[in-house]
Amino acid sequence: SLVIDALHNADEVFLDNSTQSFTHQFNQKNNTEPFEVSREFSETLRLSKMISDSAKGCFDITVKPVNALWLHKENKPQKEAISDALSYVGNDKYLVYGSFVRKLNPGVQITLFRLMDSIRTKAVAEKLIASEIRSFSIISSNTAFLSGSYDNKEKSALVSSNDLAKQLATLTTAPTETFATVSLEEHHTRQSLLIDARTGYPVSHSSLTVTVLHDDVVRAQAWANSLLCLGENEGMVLAKANSIKAFFVKEQNENQSVVTTSFLPTEQNNASN
Repeated sequence: SLVIDALHNADEVFLDNSTQSFTHQFNQKNNTEPFEVSREFSETLRLSKMISDSAKGCFDITVKPVNALWLHKENKPQKEAISDALSYVGNDKYLVYGSFVRKLNPGVQITLFRLMDSIRTKAVAEKLIASEIRSFSIISSNTAFLSGSYDNKEKSALVSSNDLAKQLATLTTAPTETFATVSLEEHHTRQSLLIDARTGYPVSHSSLTVTVLHDDVVRAQAWANSLLCLGENEGMVLAKANSIKAFFVKEQNENQSVVTTSFLPTEQNNASN
């Protein structure tokens, strides 16, 4: 089917553990020679570098060596080990130009794990549009892609659906809108820690969820991860400075949450900007 083919193709290009992917090829390189990649891969690394730079390097795809320390150690990694791993981390450790990528340090390793939901969502959307299906919704665990009158049965496709799309759809009148939501609660397990790439330690904010609205779903997820990494106060300043439509939801207790936004979506906002 269209959806299965799109997901398979996206995984073959981007997934860390796919031996055919450009991510795997990049990580296996032990030199600084440039090599050619697909347009989609080049664009993803370019936007990751740009957003990481804008977000002060808090969320960065080169954090893979640090992730490995926290994943495979029963106890907290030693400070020296984290410091050594950080020498390979940073958006200044690789170059992207045209259809080529190049390591500036042979030890650099990347992971696109926290962008895969949006990468897959975008791949499916592009396949549907190429098949002249213009009205659809695609909902994953972290992203939503709404196009046209997606509830119109004529020439439409409903890939998946939940209340998230309905809630977020009320916040925009755009014919096409995408969303990405990331929650700190989902990153508390050792297998899924959100690492601050500047320090090498897991983010330790209080319970926080960030949703970003953007016309590009991959950018939305990259920004959502970056803003979550920075936290509500610093993230809010950055979102406003870059005209990013972001929601910050902080859980106060089981029955109360505080919502702040970097823009004025509707009267539903529970707090002033």
